[in-house]
This record gives sequence, structure tokens and C-alpha cells, in this order.
Amino acid sequence: MSKNKKFLNASLNDEHIDLYEIIRHLLKKTKLIITTTLIFGLVGIIYFSVKPNEYYSSAIAAGLSDSTLPIFSYYDLIAPPSNEKIGSDKKLAELFDQLVKEILIKKNFQEFLNTNDSALGLKKFLEKNNISIVDYVNGDVLKKEAIKEELSTVPYLSKFTLKFPEGVEGEKILNQYISYSSRKILKNFFLNIEGIIKQKRFKKNHSLSIAKMLGVNSISEENLERAEYFKGKELLEAEIAGLNIELGYIQDTIKFLNNSNILSTEIIVSNPLFNLKWKSLYQEGRLQLRKNLTIKTIIFSLIFGFIFSIVIIFFQNIKKNF
Repeated sequence: MSKNKKFLNASLNDEHIDLYEIIRHLLKKTKLIITTTLIFGLVGIIYFSVKPNEYYSSAIAAGLSDSTLPIFSYYDLIAPPSNEKIGSDKKLAELFDQLVKEILIKKNFQEFLNTNDSALGLKKFLEKNNISIVDYVNGDVLKKEAIKEELSTVPYLSKFTLKFPEGVEGEKILNQYISYSSRKILKNFFLNIEGIIKQKRFKKNHSLSIAKMLGVNSISEENLERAEYFKGKELLEAEIAGLNIELGYIQDTIKFLNNSNILSTEIIVSNPLFNLKWKSLYQEGRLQLRKNLTIKTIIFSLIFGFIFSIVIIFFQNIKKNF
């Protein structure tokens, strides 16, 4: 039996591999193994040196939760009895899911980049490199990631990571985009409240018309359960005036939230109805660098080269035996 034959068959003796024979054969190929390993290591160093480093930022968004309890209490006070209470875990989770979806919708991110001043540096880079905003966004640069274990018990938190080119303030873009999305969710919530108030006002105006037509000027307590117009003209007019005042406060809040120039990470709303202070970012994003050329990548290249050299030796022996 030839030496190559022995290596190919791993010198089976009593169904045991002769490791000594394999090692002896590999030692004869030491030069090939070392050369191949070093070549792959060098190629790896060159490749990862030329490849641009990855710049990214990770931020943790906070959904509507305990910090926004004042508006939940107000909503529950004015909402029809058929509506689910806003403070329930199910409703809070629903509102938080809306925020996550809002952040991850690519069209929303694209719209933000097109209109917000914090993205000017990114837009200049993309124009210089002939990359459209659509192509950049479609490259899955913004992703939702798992929360670290120590924060996993905190409710209504979600982590988002944005990748961006060198020299671009990507951390600022991410922080402001989360704030921008949070304001949209909150604005939609207030639009819902606005709709409820308008609906209540419409019903009371209808009852007021009937009260005027029937000449019911003051409250008729014995008939109050039959229909709202028995409250009488005076009380209904007072209630409608109160709803108009509330509606004005809500509409002012919507205008405030609609102002895209105000993008602080803390949203503060103050009026006679309620005070709201919502920190939409539990943890702001910071500039982070992921270097391509590291000890790990060099070791990986060397290991790959070593394995490749073993494969070459193996196939050389197959070729000789067949």
C-alpha cells in the first residue's frame, strides 16, 4: 500500500484511525500549510483594511405608558362607555405596537430624511455618491433589535439601530426620527380625542335644537333619563361652551405636535385639562464604530487559510489515488 493510499484510507486498523500516520503526512506538507495560512491572513488584512468601517447608532424608544397617564385619565373621562379604557395593558400594548410600526415604515423614514434639517449631512453624502434616499432606506439601514436582558423587564421599550456613512451625524438623525415618529403617534391619539369631543358636541347641539323647539329652558329631572334635551337650553348651552373650550385646547396641542421644527426628545404639553410630560427616548443613540480590521477578523482569516490548506492536501491525495 502506498503512503498516499495510507493517508486516504486514514490507515484503518481494527476500525481505528491511525492519527500518527495522518499527522506525519501533514508535517510533510508544513510548508504548504504555513504558506496558504499566511496568504489568507494577508488577504484578510488587506480586505478588511480597505473595507470602510461601519458607523451606527442604537437608541431605545419608549412608548405611551405611565408617563402619559394624565391623557389616559382624560380620555377615559370623555370617551363613550363602549370604548376600551386607555389604561388597560391591551390598549397600551396596542399604542406601543403602533409606534414601532410607525418607526419601521420605510416610507415614513424616507419622508423624514427629505424634510428634516438633521439629515442634511446624509443627503449631501448620498448625492455625492449618486445614491438616492430611496435606495439608502431600502438597504435596511434601520432595524429593530433585541433589548438587553437588564432592560427586558421594563415595559414598552424597543431598540432601533441605524447604520450610516462616516462623517454623518447618524445618531442625531435616529434620535430625532424616533421623536418625530412619537409625535405622530401622539398627534393621532389627540386627533382621536378631537373626534370624540366633536361627536359629543354634535349630539348636544342636536339636543339643544330640540330643547329650543319644545321650549325646555331649564333641567327637567323627572324626564332626564328619557332624553338629553330635558337638560334644558341653559345647561346644554353651558356644556357645549365647555366642550368648545376643551376642543380648543386639544386643537392647540395638535398644532404644537404638528410643528416638525420642535423635535426635542421630551414632549411637554400643558393646559387646564391635563399636563403631559413624555420622554419618548428611554436611551438616546450615540455614535458607535464597528471596525472591520480586528484581531478576530485576522484570526478568522488565518483559520480559514489553515482549513483551506488541509482541504487542498486532502484533494491532492484523492487525485493521486484515483
